[in-house]
Amino acid sequence: MPELPEVETIVRELRSEIVEKTILSCQIPKESYLRGQEVDTFAAAVTGKTVTALDRRGKYIIWRFAEGGGTLSHLGMTGKYVKLSPETESPKHTVARLGFGEFDLILEDARRFGRLLYFDRESEVLPLQKMGAEPFSPEFNGAYILEQFKNRKRAVKELLLDQTIIAGLGNIYASEILFRAKLHPLKSGETIDASQAEELVSHTRKVLEEAIAHNGTTISDYKRVDEKSGEFQNFLQVYDKEGQPCPICGDSIKRIVTGGRSAYYCERCQKKQQ
Repeated sequence: MPELPEVETIVRELRSEIVEKTILSCQIPKESYLRGQEVDTFAAAVTGKTVTALDRRGKYIIWRFAEGGGTLSHLGMTGKYVKLSPETESPKHTVARLGFGEFDLILEDARRFGRLLYFDRESEVLPLQKMGAEPFSPEFNGAYILEQFKNRKRAVKELLLDQTIIAGLGNIYASEILFRAKLHPLKSGETIDASQAEELVSHTRKVLEEAIAHNGTTISDYKRVDEKSGEFQNFLQVYDKEGQPCPICGDSIKRIVTGGRSAYYCERCQKKQQ
């Protein structure tokens, strides 16, 4: 699933293409992708609207229109945006096609775990209201981590993936962050001290900044708007490297499962009792 760096990369690429442009047509071949909204209603709501801003919140893409309202887009596991000429036939897995005149913007999603939602008022979009702090916001600091992790016995790896605590983190980056912070993925959240909380904040930002600079991580499905892959997979230190030597101490990278998700770590560098 695209995580914060991948979604941020897509948003930055889309901004240069569609901001200040008007949606002239809208086709939704897969009505179920709207999760309850009707195709005619959605198409009428976005057609003729001018895109004034494109932003990211967690793993969501937010389109904002000059006339008011906007669209929420989640890419799920396999969603991607692609620019095509208006004459080009829609790819097999197209779930939405927006015409901008000189080009069409295609949203493809083979597994259809993503969603599109039109909203009149952003304050009423429930997924956004439940979301935790953005990693690059002033709110995200050591004190915030200590408060959120207080009295929580859940593993720190699971807490990093909780979108109501930290917006945008996923499995790949959580493993990388914990490795750099020298924290065992099963360490209980309530045992994190002030120094470790600051390390978590610092390394979260550093890992995400590096990943964005390399246009995200392509493990399987993620592609940029220009159909190129990300490059940060070439810089991963522990994720998906079970049995390979730790880049710091040389011990074998281990894999465990917590909260139903894989966690990769070095037993020597990330001692549970630390």
